[in-house]
Amino acid sequence: LIEELEKGNIDIVASGIINTKAMAKEILFTDYYTTSRQVLIQKKSRKAIKNHVELIGKTIVIPPQSPYYHRLLNLSEEIGGDIILNTNYEETSERLIELVSQDSIVFTVSDERVAEINKKYYDNLDISLPISFPQKLSWAVNPKSQELKLVVDKWLKREKRKGTVKRLYRRYFENRQLYTKRLNSEFMIYKLENHFRISQYDSLLQHYAPSVGWDWKLLSSMMYEESRFQRTAKSWAGATGLFQLMPKTAKGFGGKNMYDPEDNIKTAMEFIKDLQRQWEFIEDEEQRTKFIIASYNAGSGHVHDARRLARKYGMNGDKWDDNTEIYIKKLMESRYYLNRVVRYGYCRGSETFNYVHRIMKRYNKYETMIIDQTILDSNQVELDSSKKIL
Repeated sequence: LIEELEKGNIDIVASGIINTKAMAKEILFTDYYTTSRQVLIQKKSRKAIKNHVELIGKTIVIPPQSPYYHRLLNLSEEIGGDIILNTNYEETSERLIELVSQDSIVFTVSDERVAEINKKYYDNLDISLPISFPQKLSWAVNPKSQELKLVVDKWLKREKRKGTVKRLYRRYFENRQLYTKRLNSEFMIYKLENHFRISQYDSLLQHYAPSVGWDWKLLSSMMYEESRFQRTAKSWAGATGLFQLMPKTAKGFGGKNMYDPEDNIKTAMEFIKDLQRQWEFIEDEEQRTKFIIASYNAGSGHVHDARRLARKYGMNGDKWDDNTEIYIKKLMESRYYLNRVVRYGYCRGSETFNYVHRIMKRYNKYETMIIDQTILDSNQVELDSSKKIL
C-alpha cells in the first residue's frame, strides 16, 4: 500500500500504520487517531517470558516486511543480546498468533489490539509482555496531497472530540463476541414435566424446524452458539436475539422485533430457507447443511471463495469435510485471499471452521444424551413396574 501511495496510484491509506520518525521521512502521515503497543505472543505457562532479557537467543516469527522488525532489532541492542528473527513464514499476524496457540511456533509479535481480539479466540495465549512504548497510529496520504492531509486531520479531530473513536474501540476491541463465552454445562439437558429439554425454546424450535427440514436439536445447537439461549443478546456488530440476526437481514426476511423469541426464530428460519436455496446444488444432505451453517456465520460469498480455492487446488468444492473447510481457514492468509479466484477477500476463516465444528459436535451430543436419557427413563419405568408385581 505504501509503495502504491508513493507511486501516486492511491491517495490515502486508511490503516493503522505506526507513525515513526523514520517512516515520516518517506510518507505523509495524518494526525494520529489512537495509540497502541507491540506485544509478545506466547503460550500461557509457568515458563512464560516475563522479562525482555529472557528473549536473548530466542526465535521470534514475524511476517515478512513487518513493522515489528526494526523494533525487535532495537530491543536486541537495548538488552545486549541477539533476538533471532524468522521472517520465512508467509503468514499474516493473525495466522501466526493461531500458530502460537497450536504450538506450531513459540513466539510472535503483534499489535496489542490485534492480540486482544485474538486472545478472545485462543484463551491459552499470554500477551502481557509489551516490547514497545505506546506508539501513534495514523493514516497516510499521498506526499503531494498536503491539502488532503489537512482535511483528514480536521475530520479526525472532530470525530475524536465527538467520542467516535472511543465508541468504535469499545465496539470492536473491548466487547467480547457472545459465542466466545462458553458455559461449562453447554451439553446439559434437563427434565421438565417428564420431557427432556435443551432450552425453554424447544417447543418453538420443534414447531418451526419442519419449515426448513432440520432436526430441532440441530437448531438448538445453532441457537446456543449464537446467543447461549439469551433472547436479549446483542453482539458487538449489532446482531440481536436468539439467532443473532443483523437488523438489515431481519428486515429483509420479515422480522419486526428480534428480541421476541418467536419472531426471531421465525425470521431465522426464513433466512436459513434462503441459504438452502442458494446451496441446493450440493447433493449430499449432511455436507449441504454444513455449507449452510458456514454461510450463516461468514456469508455465502466467503464460502463460495473457499469452494473456488478448493477446486483450484484439486479438492472437492462440493464437500465441506476435509475439503472446503480447509480453504475457509486459508482465507486468513494473503496468498489465498488475494488469489484471483477469490472475490470477497479476507475472511476470518478459522472462526467459521470452528463455528461449524462446534455446532455439529454439540448437536451430536444433544442427540446422544436425549436418546440415552430416554432409554434410562424407559428402563426405570420397567423396573418400577417389576417392583409392583413383586
